[in-house]
Amino acid sequence: KFSTLLEEEVYKRNGDEVANDTDIFVDGDVGDDYNDDGRGSAGGDSGSDSEKSREREIYAKEVDRVYKVVNELFASDRNMEAVLNQCNVKVSHVLVVDVLNRFRHAWKPASRFFYWAGQQPGFSHDSQTYNAMMNILGNTRQFESMVATFEEMGKNSVTTMETFIIPTKAFAAGREMKKA
Repeated sequence: KFSTLLEEEVYKRNGDEVANDTDIFVDGDVGDDYNDDGRGSAGGDSGSDSEKSREREIYAKEVDRVYKVVNELFASDRNMEAVLNQCNVKVSHVLVVDVLNRFRHAWKPASRFFYWAGQQPGFSHDSQTYNAMMNILGNTRQFESMVATFEEMGKNSVTTMETFIIPTKAFAAGREMKKA
């Protein structure tokens, strides 16, 4: 399946159906929401520097708040999802990526948060959020879950070239050369 999806991705790129990696998004959110390193940016192009600074500060507090809820409630095995629902979290691709980055070595809470976010009304994962989750699964050697996530991305047509690099590197690092 991996090689078939890779061939389809290469075909799309060579056939000019897709202009570049950032064109493959579920919601069409591209460009301004992500920096070159794939991390989100909180501010837009409008407003003064102090307004942008304030927006970034508010956004950073929101990421902290969500991280603390997930981290504390996951550890105590309480209903993390219900508490997140009560917190009225405004789920965005940038928020999901930033929260996942804080769990880069803890796949269980990251996975629960990832799937909770995917169930929120008006939100669906894009290539950036999926890739962030796949990185976590690969780094923690959760290969079966990583492959399942990869297949889900293919079904949802949100694969990018980075999507194919992540499992290849993870399998190679885990000495799973046949799977790579």
